[in-house]
Amino acid sequence: MYCWHDLNKDAASGVDGLTAETYARNLEANITDLAERVKAKRYRAKLVRRVLIPKENGQQRPLGIPALEDKLVQLACATLSSAIHEQDFLDCSYGYRPGRSAKQAVIELDLQTVRRRLEQRFTLIPDILPGGGPARYFRLGATETRIGFITPISQHFCETCNRVRLTVDGTLYLCLGQESSYALRPLLRDGIGDDELIEHLKQAIALKPERHEFNERPEKVIRFMSMTGG
Repeated sequence: MYCWHDLNKDAASGVDGLTAETYARNLEANITDLAERVKAKRYRAKLVRRVLIPKENGQQRPLGIPALEDKLVQLACATLSSAIHEQDFLDCSYGYRPGRSAKQAVIELDLQTVRRRLEQRFTLIPDILPGGGPARYFRLGATETRIGFITPISQHFCETCNRVRLTVDGTLYLCLGQESSYALRPLLRDGIGDDELIEHLKQAIALKPERHEFNERPEKVIRFMSMTGG
């Protein structure tokens, strides 16, 4: 019952179409039945309803909507887990904690500080890792250990970034910090040849933004790598 009060009652329904208003008509009995099914290991999560949300660039973003009881069980598990483990986390921990976010971690943690601490114990030798992407690599002296620093905020690498990301829906994203993208799926469905595809890829790369705006316009950071996929 505690988690019911924290649930967003206005959220869209899942695959079963069950609304919070309908569920609340017999709330106590429904909650009791749900708890008994969970304890008896008879509870089974339902499929997630997939909807497509229009984006400003004319494309669509997939969104998964769990069923109402699934949301309740997830919220209960998260609440219970937080009560047990939250006290053990250090203040510097940000991942999946209440009231914490990745953006806060970026603000608090400057990788240059991490580098300086490493330099107090090791000799950092500049190194190159083939195919290593935009990271700046160093080898720890007298070892074969390599460590890479990716610093899009404190030391951005936009001028040398050669990375793009192709998602499962055929969209080629050209920058994680901008909405620049190129739709390849319609072209492939039209049956274009390899030469035409190469030309389109060149056109897409030409649209790659000069730089991100993480510092100047943090509200533009609407899509982290885990959300983009690919």
